[in-house]
Amino acid sequence: MAKSEEITGEFDWEEHVFQGDDPEQRTIVGRLADGTTVKGRAKREELRRGLTYRFLGRWKEHPQYGRQFWFGSFAITEPVGERGICLYLTTQARGIGRKLAKAIYETFGEESLSAIRQRPDEVADAVDGLSACVAKTAAEFFSANIELESTKMELAGLFAKRKFPKNLAARCIDRWGIGATRVVREDPYVLTTFSGVGFPLADRLYLELGGDPGAIQRQGMCLWFGTQKNSDGHVWFSSNQLKDVLRRNIAGARVDYEAAVAWAVENERLVVRKSGSQTWLAERRLAEHEANIVNCLHEASLEPPRWPEIEWSDEENDGLASQHQRDELQKACSGVVGVLAGSPGTGKTYTMAIYCGRLEQTRSESHSVLPLGKRPSG
Repeated sequence: MAKSEEITGEFDWEEHVFQGDDPEQRTIVGRLADGTTVKGRAKREELRRGLTYRFLGRWKEHPQYGRQFWFGSFAITEPVGERGICLYLTTQARGIGRKLAKAIYETFGEESLSAIRQRPDEVADAVDGLSACVAKTAAEFFSANIELESTKMELAGLFAKRKFPKNLAARCIDRWGIGATRVVREDPYVLTTFSGVGFPLADRLYLELGGDPGAIQRQGMCLWFGTQKNSDGHVWFSSNQLKDVLRRNIAGARVDYEAAVAWAVENERLVVRKSGSQTWLAERRLAEHEANIVNCLHEASLEPPRWPEIEWSDEENDGLASQHQRDELQKACSGVVGVLAGSPGTGKTYTMAIYCGRLEQTRSESHSVLPLGKRPSG
């Protein structure tokens, strides 16, 4: 896999635009001021002529159009030159129009942006019409913007070509601000708290960043992953099952099952339950959901059943249930919570359709009916 590169340049114009129905799918072929061709996704007016950007991506050789830089992400950066600095001032700072921007540049030249960031009062005193309040607001914004855009590019570099969700960098910044890169580098497994990021992705990043393959945290996360990847609908797993998961995934490292379990429990990834001589483990969130369902069922079981009766008939196509179907329905409804089960073709859907009509007629009680083609997972 080719390593991602970064280039910086002043954007000039969009040469070609490929637009689908989804604005997020807008792809442009553009030119930088030095003639470089760049290609990638960008929303309308997200890349503005005269402003300077950092692009992260790879060089590719197009058979017809030659060398192009295909970018996966980009971020605005502070420009150079009168046109770029004046445009940056007018588009990025509130209260600074073209006249003020030109006056600032004429006074401070290429140092205009650094002067505003570091000495806003001096700039306000030197430029007629520029208030100290506007200058200080611009200084605060420019300082924060530099850090934010740097963070965006750093995260883009971390996530590039590793199959992470495309909006993951933005979600990290929303949660951790400009410190997002530090948080992710210190503990890549925090990414598993975002949808679309499982243990394998985070673990690969952890190892590529030089993480210890035998770390107890890694082993604890591996146990958590073992409860996540199951597709059979199970919530609880035996110690032997998860020990096998640990041995398969922590190859070449010393496995410490007990320490891994202790870490996972302490960090609220797993919960443990004893049953006789057997120990069972479950993902904490699923175990809480299961406990909540059990509590709801227990509370419901304290109430008397109030299912309505339905008519039956052995005549065909008369819109009524057969006696057998009525009897099975009565068995299912003997308690507050009922389950009507049977092999395919026995008339479960037909019987429930009749019963739903009966529930609609009575309207005396609240009922929930959940037809299932297969058992629910989790």
